[in-house]
Amino acid sequence: MSFFAKFFDRHTTLAYNAEQAGFSRNVFYGCTHLFGQSRFAEYRDLKLLSLSVNSRLSLFMQQQKEAIARVEKQQKEIVGRIDGFEQRLLACILFICYTHQENGRRLDEFEQRINRRIDDVERRIDGVERQIDGVEQRINRRIDDVEQRINRVEELVNGAADLITLQDQDITNQQQDIENLRALIGVLGHRLLGLMDHLHLGNNVAAGGGGVAVVEGGEGAVEGGGEPVVEGGQEPDDEEQLGNGLIE
Repeated sequence: MSFFAKFFDRHTTLAYNAEQAGFSRNVFYGCTHLFGQSRFAEYRDLKLLSLSVNSRLSLFMQQQKEAIARVEKQQKEIVGRIDGFEQRLLACILFICYTHQENGRRLDEFEQRINRRIDDVERRIDGVERQIDGVEQRINRRIDDVEQRINRVEELVNGAADLITLQDQDITNQQQDIENLRALIGVLGHRLLGLMDHLHLGNNVAAGGGGVAVVEGGEGAVEGGGEPVVEGGQEPDDEEQLGNGLIE
C-alpha cells in the first residue's frame, strides 16, 4: 500500500472513532445540532460522507494501484528495453571484438603473405643477380680470351711483319749481292777478255768487230772487240788487271 493510502486510511479510522464517541455521548445527553438536527442525523450524514470519501479513496487507491502497476509495467518495459539494449550492446561489443580479432588475424595473414612475397621476390632477385654475375664472368672470360687471341694475333702479325721485313732486307741484300755479283762477273769478264787480247788469244773476239776495250780506274768495259786501252796512254799490266778485278 502506498503512503497516501495509508495516510487516508489512518485519518478516516480516527475520524470514525471520534464520531462514534461523540454520537454515543450526544445521544446519551440528548444534545441537538446547531441547525436543529440530532446527533444521529449528523452521524448519518458523516457516515454517508465517510462512505463517499472511502469510496473515492478506494477509487483513488485503485487508480493509484493501476498507476503504480502501469509505472511498474513501464519500469519493467524500460528494464526490458535496457536489458535488450545491454544485450544488443554486448552483442555489438562481442561482434566488434570478433571483427577486431578477425581483422587482426587477416592483417597477420596479409602481412605473412606480403612477407612471403617479398622473400620470394628477394630470392628471385638474388637468383637474377647470380645469373647476371655468371653472365658477367662468362663475358669477362670471353673478353679475356678474345684479348689473348688478339694479343697472339698481334704477336703473330708483328712476327710476320718482322719476318717480312727481314725477308725484304734479305731480298734487298740478295738483290744487292746479285748486282754486285753481276758487276764482278762483268768486270772479271772484261778483265778476262783484256787478258786474252793481251796474250794474243783474242782472234775470235776480234772477228766479232773492230771495237775498242776501255778500262777506267781498274774496271773494264769491252765494246765489240780489240785491245784494251788504259786512259793515260799506258797499257795495263796483266797482274795489275787481275789484282784490280779480284779486289772489286
